[in-house]
Amino acid sequence: MKIILSCIMFLATFVTANTCSEMIIKNTTIFSYGDFYRDSSYFLNRGDNAWTHKYYWSEGKLDSMVYDPMEDGEAPKVFYFYWNTDKSSLKGAGAEQIVAKETSGDTVIYKQEYYSAGELEDSVTTKITKGRTSSLAYSMGAKKWTLTETYLSNDTLYHKDIYGYNSGHIRCSSLQIRKAIRSAWNMKLPKATPRIVETIEYAETEKGFVLSYLQGSGENAYLRKFFFVKTEGTTSIRKTLKPVKISPKARYFDLLGRYKFFN
Repeated sequence: MKIILSCIMFLATFVTANTCSEMIIKNTTIFSYGDFYRDSSYFLNRGDNAWTHKYYWSEGKLDSMVYDPMEDGEAPKVFYFYWNTDKSSLKGAGAEQIVAKETSGDTVIYKQEYYSAGELEDSVTTKITKGRTSSLAYSMGAKKWTLTETYLSNDTLYHKDIYGYNSGHIRCSSLQIRKAIRSAWNMKLPKATPRIVETIEYAETEKGFVLSYLQGSGENAYLRKFFFVKTEGTTSIRKTLKPVKISPKARYFDLLGRYKFFN
């Protein structure tokens, strides 16, 4: 059975379905999207397990990320990013990444190395072109490769995960995201029964836009929200991070229960 996701868009009239598809494609990476940067993200799994990420940028590059488990007694953790350098820049404590960026025409390639306490744990190479992203990741612990691809073809946005890539034990999963345009609802899918397993919503905000991904419903729902802001709203965390004792949920919601930005 083919699995189809529905991309539900709440857009101004000038935004097209192709724009929504392009946003989804580029949101598979943590790096910038045109004139926007990922400001933060919020995750809620099964109604009670929540956590957030807050991203900080400096001179157009991702500088650091704060992971907050939103649990009483657990402090946020900081992940640092170092660009176009080598291991000599590592502090050897906590979580760190070395990132290299290469550009050739309309193609951008990011090479990431993930370190924990100074030891290399994983590496990822991501290639971004118009209408497609692909990432090849290697886990040092599992000693396995994973290939992930998201791309647009005709009226369908595809997402594929190939686990055990370059090995004799390959396992695949794939999703097809139907573009949210009227003609797409009449697509012929022989021998397939469409089933919505996730809705993706786009909404404009005062500072940019938000992409919301929702799987399931009720107690089994899994919600992911990614908030984007314009370039001028980026800051650096390394000189501003201070420990503050505050209720986990109060960190991210205002008095009306709305998710709040940090900038």
